[in-house]
Formats: sequence, C-alpha cells, structure tokens
Amino acid sequence: MGIKPLVVAARYKFLLLVPFLVIVPAAVILSVLNMKTTYTSSATVFVNESAVLDNLVDGNPYASPAQNRANDLNELLQTRRFRFDVARRADPSLQNEDDAAGVIYEIGKGISVYANGRRALVIAFTSPDASRPRIITQAVLDTFKAEFTGSIAQKAQIIKETQLAQQAEDKQARDDLNKKMQDYILQYRGTSITTEAQYQSYQQQLDRLDASIRAADTAIRNADASLNAARQNQDDYFLSTQDPPLDPSGKDPISKKNLIALPLAGMLVALSLSAALYAFLFRTDNRIRTVEDLKALPGVLVLGTVPDASPVRKRSWPRNFFRIAVAGLGVTGQR
Repeated sequence: MGIKPLVVAARYKFLLLVPFLVIVPAAVILSVLNMKTTYTSSATVFVNESAVLDNLVDGNPYASPAQNRANDLNELLQTRRFRFDVARRADPSLQNEDDAAGVIYEIGKGISVYANGRRALVIAFTSPDASRPRIITQAVLDTFKAEFTGSIAQKAQIIKETQLAQQAEDKQARDDLNKKMQDYILQYRGTSITTEAQYQSYQQQLDRLDASIRAADTAIRNADASLNAARQNQDDYFLSTQDPPLDPSGKDPISKKNLIALPLAGMLVALSLSAALYAFLFRTDNRIRTVEDLKALPGVLVLGTVPDASPVRKRSWPRNFFRIAVAGLGVTGQR
C-alpha cells in the first residue's frame, strides 16, 4: 500500500477536519445550554430491622436492610400508581392521573433513592424549581412509609393466622404424644423405662413439639406488635425519619461529568465520521500520486524515478508539515 494512505490524508486533510470543526463546537454549545440551575432536597430514613420479622419483608438475604428497602422503593417508583399517590400527597387538588401527568413525569425524572450504609436510606429529589424538592421528597417519604406499613400489616396478619393454626396442630400432637407416653409408662410400671429406645423417641418428639410451640408464640407476639403499630399508623415503628427534607439552601454544584459528557460524545461522533469519510475517499481515489500507483497499473514497467528538483516554495503550516511527512515516508519506503 506504501505511502498512499498518507498522501490521501494530506490532500483531504481540511475536508477530514470538517466533522470536528462542526460537531465538537456544537456539542460544547449544547452542553453549556443544558447546564440548568437545579435545587435538591434529601431525607434520610433509618430502617428498624429489629422491629420487623425476617419473614415479613422480601429482599436479598445477603443485602443490607437499607439496600432492600431502596430496591423496594425504586420498584414502586417505576409504577404510575405509586407516583400518582405521591403527586396527590404533594398536591391534594389533583383528582386524577390526567391532572397529575406533569407531576408524575417530574417525580420520575428528578427522584433518586439509594442506601447509605447498612440501615440508612436516602431519598432525594432534584428540580429547577427551588420550591419543589422539599415537598416532593416529603411526599415520597410519607407515601413509601404508608405503603411499607400496609404491606407489613397484611403479611403480619397472614403469618399470625398461619402460626396460630400450626400451633394448634402442634399442641394437639403434643397432647396425643403425652397420652402415648402415659400408656407406655403404665405398660412398663415398675421397670426402668427411661433407657428404652421407644421412650427416648417419644421424648425427642415431645421436645421438638415444645420448641415449635415456643417459636410460634414468638412469631405471634411479633406479628401482633407489627399489626398494632400498623393499625395505629406508627410508620416510624418500621422506618424512622432521621433527617427530614429541608428547603434547598442553595443551587446544586455543576456536575463536571455532565459538562464534558456531550463534548466527548461529539468528539467520538466526529472521529467516526472522519474515519468513514477517509475510508470512502481512499477507496474512490484513483489518481496516480506515487510510484506504487504506477506499478499497480497493468502493462506499465517502472524503470526508475526522477526526483523533483524544482525550488521548494515556502509553505505555511500545517500544509508544509504534511508534505514533509509524506516525502520523508516516501524516501524511507523506497530505501
């Protein structure tokens, strides 16, 4: 291929720079125009994992309680129903989803939820309107507490009923087993039966039933506590507000990442277009520029080359730079 790629690049260098001269400045201008002033308000919620039974809440057993609750809230925020509940809590005058469409969109765009440590859940809302962040953040917090409390109450009721039924069966089985043991004792009256295999089997079964009944008692008491807290609207029993949302104290700092993202994307697009344009020009350029082009022609025998001895005119940079580079590589290739 020789030096033809460099010769083509030198000839069309200004044309290849056009994408950079057009796209990159446009991307910089768009990036500057998109730098809107925003305000943020956040709230920190403390997850009381000791107040909730493990089987009352769903989530990854290997994740922290705060991370599981963050996942729960993020899933709820994906639903239009939950965002409409938040919108109505923020503005009680909204009667239907059509009236709340703007607020629903605003919530989905500006809200962020993440875990900060094992038991701290952070809810933040960003808006160009300084009066909105605290209102929306508080509405999301209150709606999530109510949703979570209702879910806990429903599951606690189911668990309580299940444990009561299981406990009743265990108590009946324990009574039946006690009767069998009494019959067995009467049958072997006067002998040492505590070492008999059958008696030991009865005793082990009785111990397991007693342990199951005690575990059911604990589960029922915990479920009752959760139900009572939910019925009394004690949302802080499960999720307590550690830092309530406040009005923004000032503008949000400009994100350097967002500032340079668009120009970088513009540079990548410009580079791709220049590469595609160069490939097109290289494949369609049929001019004879180098010795290699002559040798590639059928029926042409090149015996030698005569260097150009005409005086070299002073050329401005970068044209002179490209010509010197091409000439230097050409001499190196001929050697």
